[in-house]
Amino acid sequence: MSKTVSTLKSAKRTKVERGGVHAWHPYYAGYSEQFVRSAINYLQLCPNDIILDPWSGSGTTGYVCEMEGIYSVGLDVNPVMSYFAQAKSGLVIKLLDEYRIRLQEKIVNRAITIQKDEEWDHELYNFMTSSLAQNILALKKSIYLTKYPELPNLAIKIFNDINTPLISNSIKAFFLCALFRTARKLSGYKKGSNPTWFKKINLKKNFTIDQVNHSFTEICHQMHDDLKNSPLLSSEIIYHYDYVADSRKIPFRQNTFDATITSPPYLTRIDYAISTQLEILILKDSQYLRQIRVNTMGSPVITENKIQVNNAWGKTCTIILEHIKNHASKASKTYYWKNIVQYFDDAYKILFQIYRVLKKGKSALIVVQSSYYKDIEIPLNKVYMEMALSIGFTSIKEPFKEVVKNHMAHVNSKSSTYKKNKVYYESVIKLTK
Repeated sequence: MSKTVSTLKSAKRTKVERGGVHAWHPYYAGYSEQFVRSAINYLQLCPNDIILDPWSGSGTTGYVCEMEGIYSVGLDVNPVMSYFAQAKSGLVIKLLDEYRIRLQEKIVNRAITIQKDEEWDHELYNFMTSSLAQNILALKKSIYLTKYPELPNLAIKIFNDINTPLISNSIKAFFLCALFRTARKLSGYKKGSNPTWFKKINLKKNFTIDQVNHSFTEICHQMHDDLKNSPLLSSEIIYHYDYVADSRKIPFRQNTFDATITSPPYLTRIDYAISTQLEILILKDSQYLRQIRVNTMGSPVITENKIQVNNAWGKTCTIILEHIKNHASKASKTYYWKNIVQYFDDAYKILFQIYRVLKKGKSALIVVQSSYYKDIEIPLNKVYMEMALSIGFTSIKEPFKEVVKNHMAHVNSKSSTYKKNKVYYESVIKLTK
């Protein structure tokens, strides 16, 4: 007997997604567990299927897939978010139960020696006192130098089938996430009305290596408890793995995946990489941050590439771009038009990649949200559907649509200057190869 097709649930996050493991990093763009679970049921996916999320973010797709016993792969250009996604797994629970205290002690003890022997002149000094920065960097180096337990044999061959390396050992990812959270806590980071802004903080407070190590140890313990209190089960199987990769060039062979469940950055010019700038600077430097910003879809950074408008993007997209180019507002033609063309070019390339790696007859569920440029409505659902038709998807549907009440655009008090009472929609589109 065939399964009954379920109804898709809203992608809006609930209180569940704001506590426990979901509170490890204040990721703005996540969607709800209930949506992913309903998507798995809607697509009638089975334990042997493999799901792709090419905009993995904080890893909700992989997290829910593991609870359902389904394999999944996540991609993200931002390594910070990949670390957080990778650390949320049953395998991490099992390994932490056995190794956490010993590894923790090795990390903090080595950090004391490193802190005594080395000095850094680092960009972190712009975000915290030099003493805190020195101690955070000592801990980071110790985490990198620590030897971690070998992971069990990978459950499915797909994780080894590509040239892109796995981001790290999952336990190393866990300790790096604990380090990121320690840095945020001790530096006094405060979230602003816009989740991508990093507020200026008090740079006067100093910390010793013992104080930093103590905070790091407490956060490790709390994160371990969060994992044990989550619905995840301790496991020896790797159900999900995250890769740092550009989804415009998905590093898998064609006809690999049984489904895609994902949500792209919306056309709102939100600088997602900036929301993790502290963590990125801990990993490397501002040049690396710039590189990630340039490669992040929807970033306000204009690349040097001259992108041509492509008729394959569809009629709706062409009309929107023409209206923006001819808009009377300042910088419409010189900046905003270029930025939006860049977004649509990325969207088309990634949709093509999703089409390529999906198996024939399989589907992608993509959550998109409408936006406005001044008074010009941008129905992303319609744009993506027209692009998908041009690419070759054989069936294109919109099984879910709802009005968005608390849209990020409302943070900007000037958003209603050109058009009052704007209505925003969030849709789920189903694209079948």
